[in-house]
Amino acid sequence: MSSDDAGAGAWPVLFRGPERLGWRFSDRAAHRQVFAEPEPVWRGEAVRAPGSLVPSVLLPVACGFLGGARAQVREDALDHHLWRVEVDADRRGGEARPVAVGVLVLVLAGGFLTWLVSGVYSWFHEATALSLDTTMLWAAAMAVPAAGVAWWTWSRLVRGLKNVVCDSWSLSYRRHEQRLVEWAARRDRFDDGERERLATISDWTAAPLSPAVTRVSVIGDNAYGTEALLTVLGSSILADGGSVTVLDLTGDIVAGELVRGARQTGYPVAFRLLPTELPEVDLLAGLGGEQVARLLVEARHGGQARQDQGVRGVDERILAQVLDVLAADGLSMGRIAAALRVAMRARVRDTDEALLSLDERSALRRSFSDEYRRQVLPNLRDLEAMTGPLAAMGTGEVSALVGRLRVLSMSSEWTSAQADVLADLLVGWAARQVIDDPGAVPTLVLTAADRLAVRHLDRLTELCERRGVRLVALFRRFEDVTARVIGRGVVAFLRLDDPRQAARAADFIGREYTFTVSQLSTTLGGQETHSVANSVSNANNYGESHNESTNRSKTRSANRGDSAKSRVPKTTNLSRSKGWSEADTQSWSRTRTWGTTVSDATTESWSDGETRQRVHEHRVDPEVIKNLPDYAMLVVEPPTDGTPRQVRPVELNPEIALLATGGSPWQRP
Repeated sequence: MSSDDAGAGAWPVLFRGPERLGWRFSDRAAHRQVFAEPEPVWRGEAVRAPGSLVPSVLLPVACGFLGGARAQVREDALDHHLWRVEVDADRRGGEARPVAVGVLVLVLAGGFLTWLVSGVYSWFHEATALSLDTTMLWAAAMAVPAAGVAWWTWSRLVRGLKNVVCDSWSLSYRRHEQRLVEWAARRDRFDDGERERLATISDWTAAPLSPAVTRVSVIGDNAYGTEALLTVLGSSILADGGSVTVLDLTGDIVAGELVRGARQTGYPVAFRLLPTELPEVDLLAGLGGEQVARLLVEARHGGQARQDQGVRGVDERILAQVLDVLAADGLSMGRIAAALRVAMRARVRDTDEALLSLDERSALRRSFSDEYRRQVLPNLRDLEAMTGPLAAMGTGEVSALVGRLRVLSMSSEWTSAQADVLADLLVGWAARQVIDDPGAVPTLVLTAADRLAVRHLDRLTELCERRGVRLVALFRRFEDVTARVIGRGVVAFLRLDDPRQAARAADFIGREYTFTVSQLSTTLGGQETHSVANSVSNANNYGESHNESTNRSKTRSANRGDSAKSRVPKTTNLSRSKGWSEADTQSWSRTRTWGTTVSDATTESWSDGETRQRVHEHRVDPEVIKNLPDYAMLVVEPPTDGTPRQVRPVELNPEIALLATGGSPWQRP
């Protein structure tokens, strides 16, 4: 969400149920149905024209006589075939002369045959035979007109058949054109309906998080992906009627976007940034002395691989004595730190007298005699060093963390040791919330969980499982300890930059799996236009420049001189200068436009100008996990009800919510 103004319109689109981890890309073009009816093709079918003298039965014979029985499948089929008819008609018309000659020969042959028959008859019957000259003369007189009639008849027949065939095929082609127009209309109606149907189908489907899933472990060193996951998951949980408690231990305030969106959408939010707002938070509220002592001891010793039980026991005894003295007037971190300083006879601060009464200070001095104090002085110093930086806790206007979204976020202002103590205290506070009222913490999100002591994380996991609280734990590293504590639920992987961790993740997932990632997540920095009946255009421009200059100059001058009246002493001037400047500038802008054109294209400034590939397919491999996009995540779902384990890609970019709905809230006035 690049700007508050744009985000204000887009937040309602994002804050929608059901609960989801992100989205899966499914190209809507894969759901497109093809118009099954083939295009009509004119093949020269013979059709009897009205008023034709040629019967329908003889029409194919006439068509075969002139132009052939079938036309070629081509755009100018009719013109081409009529041309063939003309050519055949001319050729057939030229056959009139052979026909006439044939008739002539036939008649003459008949005359000769007549003379021959007459001669045979006269020989047998002693009659007078016909004269050959006379017979042939009469035959010739009959043959010439017969040949002329045959010439004329053949020519008229060819011309008549040509007209019949041309009319037949012209009528057939006109009917074919009508069928083609009707077919095109049916195809257009089908395509329009298909576009309307596809417009209701989103390329993006939610990757749901089942309410039955009580443990989600996310592993990856990617702040952008972590922020997007918290935003997408938290917004869907809130929209579905649930509530979320987030312990953000990263120091990067990765829950900030979720907090901003929830506030702008109208959800009650309680947010505390530590240590900035430490005076407004009291993690010890409602705890008794024994509980506070156990919490502080666990915060100090919980992360030790091999604990010194003697030191732990001494710390528990010291805190029990101190808290027993302070219990009457209430417990606070400032009073505990002040009491520890009094017990070890340290220099009393001005605030200590205001925090502790004279009776309390006297009781503490009596509880820690000189000999006992010398023995436990290292423990007192360690406990004071742990509690002293937290003395401001609860000193301001403390208000209860009430809201559908509760976030305790740590900034990066403190040293690692102080941050670790505060992180352990936050986890202890969360564990107390789960124990006292698990219904108020239906979903607990813990970021940078690998900075906690393993026993603390195990304890929190056990509490959440027994009380039905969903625990979403995000780890930055995938070490052996992480693999042991990720639990039996859903496991997801973001980008891992370390090669060994990436290899371990690939082995955990299974290198035989393949997955796909959409271009929206893989071409950040390019331009994408993709829509059916709606168009979305994203442009991300990034520029970086680095200027470095070094200037050096050195000047030296000398002056010497002697005269009779005066003596000028020798002078030497030496000056040096060195200049160096360096400037880094970065610029990043994002523009988003919406339209109603129908398009499906992608342009990338660093590769081909056009491509039709909508997804990129990958095989699980350490190098692939090292180069996952910021907003891509691999989710490993455990086997359920006999189904095998499944590996699914999930995309986290919150702006996908706009593409998934097809709306355009970014353009609202």
